[in-house]
Amino acid sequence: MSEDTTGLAFGVFGFSQVLGAPLTGWMGTKLPSRVVQQLGITLEPIALFLMGPSLMFGGLPQKVWIIFLGLFLLGFIVAVIYVLVIPEIINASGGDLKEKWMVELRAKSHDERAVQREIKKRYKLAKGVLTDKASALSNSAFALGTMFGPIIGGKIADKRGY
Repeated sequence: MSEDTTGLAFGVFGFSQVLGAPLTGWMGTKLPSRVVQQLGITLEPIALFLMGPSLMFGGLPQKVWIIFLGLFLLGFIVAVIYVLVIPEIINASGGDLKEKWMVELRAKSHDERAVQREIKKRYKLAKGVLTDKASALSNSAFALGTMFGPIIGGKIADKRGY
């Protein structure tokens, strides 16, 4: 592929992520996040198959439009899988915090309604910090994968061929 075509391939991947992210957010309000993520994981092999080289089923012809279709689908799937990860991280961390606060506040007070109000108040303040940490964790993990994936893949391709 030419340099222009390669740049377009990166654009197709990013563009499909941009389209997939809001749709994933909407699907996350209608379905449990695990169902949405499992849908993405189920479709991912199809996208990778389209990007080739596909040795199964006799292989696909190595046409640029087939590779672009695979890239578009993969970008969409990346959005489907990863957009709902951040709320999961926030909820997991928030649950631990709420339990810790509940034990602490119940030791000080016997009024359950006051305990619940205080937990709600504290969680409202902590949610911003949790969101920042969850976003940083998610983006760091994604960046590490995009950094080490090609390095490891390149080494494997050198040893095994592509």
